[in-house]
Amino acid sequence: MDNINIYKPDFGLLNNNIRTMSTIDRRLCAIEQEDAVARNSINAAAVALKVKLAKGGLASIPVSELANAKAGIRVAVLEKAGFTNLSQLEGRSEAALSMINGIGQAQASAIRQTIDMFARTMAETTSIRIDADSKDAENWNLVFELFKYMKKAPVYKDVAVMNARYHGHIEKALNDIKIRNSLRWLFSTNKTKASTVEGFETLLAVNNDNYPNRATVLINQYETLRLISLADAKREFLNNSAPFYALLDSLNVSSVKLSSVYKDLPSYLAQEIEEQELDTTLLNVSLRQYQTFGAKYALHQENALLGDEMGLGKTIMAIAAMASIAAKVPDAHFLVVCPASVLINWCREVEKHSKLKAHLLHASRGKIDILDWEKDGGVAVTNYESLDELAENISKDTVIEMMVVDEAHYIKNPEAKRTQYLVEVKAKAKRTLLMTGTPLENKVDEMCNLIGILRQDEIIKDVKKYAFMNQSDEFKTVIAPVYLRRVREDVLQELPEMEDKPQWCEMTAEDKAAYVNEVIEGSFMSMRRVSWLQDDIKHSAKAMRLLELCDMVRDDGRKVIVFSYFLDTLNKVCSLLGDRDVFKITGATSIAERQNIVDNFSQSKAGSVLVSQVLAGGTGLNIQAASVVIFCEPQIKPSLETQAISRVYRMGQVRNVLVYHLLCSDSIDEDMVRLLETKQNIFDEFANESEVADMAKNMADKEWINSVIERERQKYLPAVVVNVDQEVET
Repeated sequence: MDNINIYKPDFGLLNNNIRTMSTIDRRLCAIEQEDAVARNSINAAAVALKVKLAKGGLASIPVSELANAKAGIRVAVLEKAGFTNLSQLEGRSEAALSMINGIGQAQASAIRQTIDMFARTMAETTSIRIDADSKDAENWNLVFELFKYMKKAPVYKDVAVMNARYHGHIEKALNDIKIRNSLRWLFSTNKTKASTVEGFETLLAVNNDNYPNRATVLINQYETLRLISLADAKREFLNNSAPFYALLDSLNVSSVKLSSVYKDLPSYLAQEIEEQELDTTLLNVSLRQYQTFGAKYALHQENALLGDEMGLGKTIMAIAAMASIAAKVPDAHFLVVCPASVLINWCREVEKHSKLKAHLLHASRGKIDILDWEKDGGVAVTNYESLDELAENISKDTVIEMMVVDEAHYIKNPEAKRTQYLVEVKAKAKRTLLMTGTPLENKVDEMCNLIGILRQDEIIKDVKKYAFMNQSDEFKTVIAPVYLRRVREDVLQELPEMEDKPQWCEMTAEDKAAYVNEVIEGSFMSMRRVSWLQDDIKHSAKAMRLLELCDMVRDDGRKVIVFSYFLDTLNKVCSLLGDRDVFKITGATSIAERQNIVDNFSQSKAGSVLVSQVLAGGTGLNIQAASVVIFCEPQIKPSLETQAISRVYRMGQVRNVLVYHLLCSDSIDEDMVRLLETKQNIFDEFANESEVADMAKNMADKEWINSVIERERQKYLPAVVVNVDQEVET
């Protein structure tokens, strides 16, 4: 051992390394431990908010319930003092309670403890809903804790990686270094010297790996994040609340029930899907619990119809499924088929939420160029009108790992050319995901047609065979392998309230005169524009109400979207609104410009108005910046209104949503409202239960229209004749 040639280290350099490495290592270990502390802080803040929310429900619990607590509380005394429910007692301290005549200190303590117990019990099943308009400290403390963690999470992750790689080596090296000066070196054994040299060389190797610089950057980032303010957190939440709730989900703090995530799937299938691997390494977004399950469902079932209600993030689920495949299959090819109106949005969403590259294949730009996509892989995004050219030009050697078909009700007709072209392209896809929030709309067997595109095995036969018993559990079992549908109230329990507010207006003389002229002409579409027909709308009942609503919206610090089917109506609305901040989307607005308009509207001041044709702005756009929706007239089918509302009432909305329908009494509006109610009842009965059934024929057909026109003529033509006669007499 004494003959081993061991070099004497530079003790100045050695001690400098010891100080640097030990200081950095201790700080990184402390930061990693703070990850758990931050999670606990979120959990504590969530519990505090749940208790606060639960206490709001104490008003529904009568004082008499205190008698069941077996604490000897004198309920009769409390009732005599005028207390009827627990909410009236909750805000009182023990001292205040003891001042009630007949209630002593012991009674006051028992009351306080019992009410707190009720609140904690209720909190266990209370869903977290963060209120953008709340003044409660508990509400914003949770937002603050979540925001701090969101910002620090990348640092926590990087620190954990650094510690996993270096901490063990540094710790061992510091233990190995027994000698720290020259004098000690002279009197040490070779074994001790060898141990010291080995530790020194380990520290040098760590230093040469740029550990101090990289670690210092992380530490500085973390220290900077300590400057995050509550104002920063509030601003971010109001701008985009979705990541806050996604974080709550990932930390298992939210109260979404698994049964809502699984919906009507049999337990064996739900378990299989839960065990499906979902690789999120290529994702740039945190998934909600139900979104993770939706992506796994698409991967596990391979050919499936995702019918989640609009606003739940089907796009994110599809991207997650594609990203998971891409993580395992280098240069994988994916194809998204969607309406032309959302082409740009799909490209943006793919590249925003994942590391996948999007390729826009759009025939209106000339001949589509698929060479880059075929060579490099990634996500090709095309519209239904370009499917024929895609089918003609795609290489026979190109394999599509997954094809995603958005707004799949566009291909509900198997005889349509676009459906046939899509089926041709589908033959090259290993997996196909159809997505639509409106599986039942106008035809009897629309859903069967969609499932037929996906599967030609026994399941489609069973779906058709058992469609008549669509209310049964047996039917749900039959359809489960191919159809998954969840609704907002089940999985987005944090969504604020939505109020539907019909605004019935009495036609002015000018409204009625213009309307009667169209009744005489028998023009159904013109009749639908009641109160917007005249050139000068300063005496329009709907226009006056619209102005009042826009003033209310501005004063309340909100933004509004005004929808109409008719371009002429929108033009009049724009003129009516004068010098307000008005943004406009019509069918003529290019796809790229629509998204730019939405972006600018989102950044605009309170009181801004976005006016849009319902077909142009009602699909594919996310407009949570608005919280008020106004329809200038009833639409011909409920899905148009539902889709339009879902642009606003979706994941990320933080304010209660107000939906106003401008309607004129004694007009075609009354018939249109009845028509929508009838159609919505059919949709609710079937689609919202993940069921397929025959629905009524399209009631807005020629016969129905003629009957409506005839009723309006019978109502108004006698008055017209009388007026004409009176004019002749004079």
